[in-house]
Amino acid sequence: LNGNTYWGYNFGENLPSTGPYFSNNSSAVAGPGLAKSPGQSQWIITSVESMFLQAEAKQRGYIAGSAQAAFEDAIRESYSYLGVTNAMAEANAYIASGNQYVNWAGAANKIQLIITQKYFSTVGLTPFQAWADFRRTGFPNNIPPTMAANAGPNIPVRWQYPQAEYNVNPANVAAEGTINVFTGTVFWDL
Repeated sequence: LNGNTYWGYNFGENLPSTGPYFSNNSSAVAGPGLAKSPGQSQWIITSVESMFLQAEAKQRGYIAGSAQAAFEDAIRESYSYLGVTNAMAEANAYIASGNQYVNWAGAANKIQLIITQKYFSTVGLTPFQAWADFRRTGFPNNIPPTMAANAGPNIPVRWQYPQAEYNVNPANVAAEGTINVFTGTVFWDL
């Protein structure tokens, strides 16, 4: 883009302090990322997320219609929203590629396929929703963090209480027991 090479990396990857990853040519949720401009319109729910939710609802039988068609339309909408050059042609090529993340016919678990593709399409736009989907479904389950602080292939499923909560509300925090961010649940998410 603009004569620069941009690099991506795996979630939680331990990055070296030099080289292509350690530069301004790396995208993050905080930017320079998927934000189009400081003055861009904001959304309550993106069209991309809505379309993937509809694909999931159709697959689960909650609403009528073709889950596959909704899934593929959601991918096309993602390409269009992100401003990909020749978005429809590129999205259609991706869908037809046979890639495991879009291969509807070859997917044993269609919900996993939908949620994983939704993750790819929305993690930079609505990261907290992508995290909520992971907590809700366990998908995507094949993107293990590699950060040294995380001994297992887990994405955290809850936040720890801040120190202020320990200071002002110690009895209720203690009632929660030992909190493990990778396996523990919040009281309302049992």
